[in-house]
Amino acid sequence: MASQEGPETVAFGEDGAASEYLQSLLKPGERVVWTGRPSPSAFARRDWPMASWGALWIAILLVAAWFNPDDWKAEALFFLALCAAVAGWLAVAPLRNALRAGRTYYAVTTDRVLILRRFLGWGAVGIRPTEFARVTRYDMGDDRGSVRLRFSRRGSLFGWAMHLSNLSDGLWGIGDFRAAMLAIHRLMAGVQA
Repeated sequence: MASQEGPETVAFGEDGAASEYLQSLLKPGERVVWTGRPSPSAFARRDWPMASWGALWIAILLVAAWFNPDDWKAEALFFLALCAAVAGWLAVAPLRNALRAGRTYYAVTTDRVLILRRFLGWGAVGIRPTEFARVTRYDMGDDRGSVRLRFSRRGSLFGWAMHLSNLSDGLWGIGDFRAAMLAIHRLMAGVQA
């Protein structure tokens, strides 16, 4: 999580594979301005509501199993098993996201913001300043924070417009927040100038 002056000094701590992958994504003349990693606890906190729903469904299933009639049909047992699988999936959502944070890397270059992920190979999402929509910062104190750069999903609920974001729409739970925001503001100013 350090500022970088050129692509030859790009580093993600001890993960050389991430640095090599970032190097392969850079275009001629593109420089890395800032690199960082998300906090696993910040990623995990995003899905506590899902975990609460999962815990609620597990409790409902336990009550249903407690009052289990002896003549339940196979369809009912299949439905209970399916609900148990969904409830378990929801209940472990924070753990899944904490593990995802360990495979995520962030970089701000002179041309774009890059979000790199490693899962069965490397993948990257690039966000150009022209794609930024209502940049929102969440300052958590102690030079920690998150910044949402865009909304990837839109919808409505009871006629109210909803703008939703996912993990590929910003930099979440970063520790070097001031330096990241400075790099993003410089990137935005370069596009507007």
